[in-house]
Amino acid sequence: YERASATQCAASCAQILDVGMQPLITVRDAAQCAELPPGTLVEFWNEGDLNGFTKQHLMDMWHVIDVCDARGLKCYVGASPSGLHYRGFQLLKQFPWASIPKHVGCSIHRYGEGTPNVITKWGAPWYTFGRTQPIPWKFRTDEVHHLFNLIGERPLAVTEFGYCSAHFPAEIQAQFVKQEREFWSAYAEVLCIYQALDGPSNVCE
Repeated sequence: YERASATQCAASCAQILDVGMQPLITVRDAAQCAELPPGTLVEFWNEGDLNGFTKQHLMDMWHVIDVCDARGLKCYVGASPSGLHYRGFQLLKQFPWASIPKHVGCSIHRYGEGTPNVITKWGAPWYTFGRTQPIPWKFRTDEVHHLFNLIGERPLAVTEFGYCSAHFPAEIQAQFVKQEREFWSAYAEVLCIYQALDGPSNVCE
């Protein structure tokens, strides 16, 4: 819904609420939040490290926060980097975290390696993709601590994680997803698997 109208965004959220689920919607500007029902989770931008996030978009963030506060919406900023790799952290460093209110959360994407804590290259081309500089840690716990040192103590939403069936059989997917839930339960208030329904077997969707 990055380019959807306010009415389209609100209609989608209403459908989700009607079936007793929690809507989370990705927006690019404050106008898209104008009709959202209270309690909606709002993620500002999607994978800004891949989709041209600029200083002007950073200015737009303040308007999104103001509208979310006025309408009783839960806001997450940070432009949802595609991973906690070098490029992802460079994106997060653009945000003035010390000036952003503590009730405003941060959203990220993080596709794992299939291990509970150790960072490896095995099975994780989506992690090494975009890592143009070496990282100074070997454990995911250190990675998350580095994240919180940057963004401060605030709510965290992991709005994409998952393991594609193009690479892993269903039973291994289930094992890895359980590991991810257990890992993030100590850090994140929102965890979204992407996605339950895979596309063709030769694509990672």
